[in-house]
Amino acid sequence: MFLTIVSLIFFPNQVVLFGVLHCIGFSVLLSIPFLKYRSYTLLFALLFIFGGTILGQIHVDNPTIFHLAAGLHQVDVWRYTVDYFPLLPWFGFTLLGLVIGDWLYCGNTRSFKMPDLSRYKPAKLFSWMGQHSLGIYLIHQPIIAGALSVFIFL
Repeated sequence: MFLTIVSLIFFPNQVVLFGVLHCIGFSVLLSIPFLKYRSYTLLFALLFIFGGTILGQIHVDNPTIFHLAAGLHQVDVWRYTVDYFPLLPWFGFTLLGLVIGDWLYCGNTRSFKMPDLSRYKPAKLFSWMGQHSLGIYLIHQPIIAGALSVFIFL
């Protein structure tokens, strides 16, 4: 909600109503029941991805926040928002990630060999970036938007 308020202040004509962070947050919460029914998760993932792709072709003239979250939007949605990631089809990719993670880390144990790179500086940098990814995202977005606006308005 903080990002929606900030976008309302700085981009009043292109407010972020359901952006990537909204989608990630909701997808994480919605994926909890699928942890119990792992054998069906791939089926649901594909259903959400393909169904969401088809649903995205349906356009709504005056969508509510629920329409936008589900993937129903106006034809020119990018005129009204700078960041839009509806649950459908993107929630399907979250479920697909659960399936792949389950295959690669069955029983919370890695199913493949991997060398220990933790003593190398690039690995430490990537590890630090992974642990601070939200902060990095929140910092780099205004920088990129500011740089782009300089080029657009010149």
